[in-house]
Amino acid sequence: MIYHVLPGNCEHLVPAIIVLLKEHTDGGADSQFLIFCTDVQNERKYESCLEKGAKIVFLRSPQDLASIVGAMDRRDSLVLHSILHGRLWDFLFRRPRLCRQAAWVAWGGDFHYDGFLRPRGLRQRLRRWKRGVVARRLRAICTLVPGDYDLIAASLGCAGNYFRVSYSLHSLLQQKTPSQWFDPASAERPLRVLVGNSAAPTNRHVPVLEALAPHRQENMEIWCPLSYAEGDPAYATQVVERGREVLGDRFKPMMELMPKEQYAAFLDSIDILVFNHSRQQGLFNLNYMLFQGKKVFLRPETTTYAMLKELGIEVGDTDSIATLSFREFASMEPSARQRNIELAQQHLSMECAADQWNRLFAFLRRQRDGRVQ
Repeated sequence: MIYHVLPGNCEHLVPAIIVLLKEHTDGGADSQFLIFCTDVQNERKYESCLEKGAKIVFLRSPQDLASIVGAMDRRDSLVLHSILHGRLWDFLFRRPRLCRQAAWVAWGGDFHYDGFLRPRGLRQRLRRWKRGVVARRLRAICTLVPGDYDLIAASLGCAGNYFRVSYSLHSLLQQKTPSQWFDPASAERPLRVLVGNSAAPTNRHVPVLEALAPHRQENMEIWCPLSYAEGDPAYATQVVERGREVLGDRFKPMMELMPKEQYAAFLDSIDILVFNHSRQQGLFNLNYMLFQGKKVFLRPETTTYAMLKELGIEVGDTDSIATLSFREFASMEPSARQRNIELAQQHLSMECAADQWNRLFAFLRRQRDGRVQ
């Protein structure tokens, strides 16, 4: 059995992850999904997964997880999709045998913060040491972007079995045709720009809003989602105030979380994605836009930017936005759009994601059968 432990604060993503793993991979039939979910009302968001036969157990605390893993056979495996909570790290630290049956799928929030990468003070150093012990015991470490593993390995001193995996969640994608791409020379509608994906300060919205301010007289709309669960209300207020100050009614803050289908339709209407994040973040939005041939700007220091450049995908640099004319900012050659679509289909598709997970599951099965030391 493969036990998948998933966070309970991402109800807009986790059901789609369950569908991907259950219906599109070799390990689906052997999988059980353990979801930290303290709000009974949120369990309803998984009804469609249950109807499709997914084996789901809702956890209220790490003690619930302890009772399940305590009954695990040595041939079973544990896949931890994100380890955000310190109590979960402590849980693993006290169970070295369990670590040797476990794979960690690291999400950006797991490690992209100073206390993890650059600890200060005795308490943070002790916390990093304990997490390093756990990481070195794990059967495998997985990341969604290859460069993230280098950051983890350098911080925690681990050099074990590495797998790159991904969550391709684009079942709602409606492929755009060239006639629907924005052309500033002929468009009669506003250019619609999406800046950031949440109210987390790592989005670094304000420099982008200020860079776009000189174009406020142009026919454009600047949309900012500020409702995602990881957000900071005080930071969201700051972004709204500055956005209205420099962009006026061109600025469109989004303060309510949309249902999945509605959000996909919203993304269909966006022409340009600008992610000035200081770290890997918002991969669903990013991949969705690339599959549609939309223009994308990313912060050049991020591991996401490096990965896409390595794949040959054309990505703009957020630092360059302030130097571009409106036409330069809005334009993208149709041939470049089409090439990005082809490369996204080649490297970021559901088939690619399934193949990545199948390689991980095959490795875990070899462990189960005693063929991995």
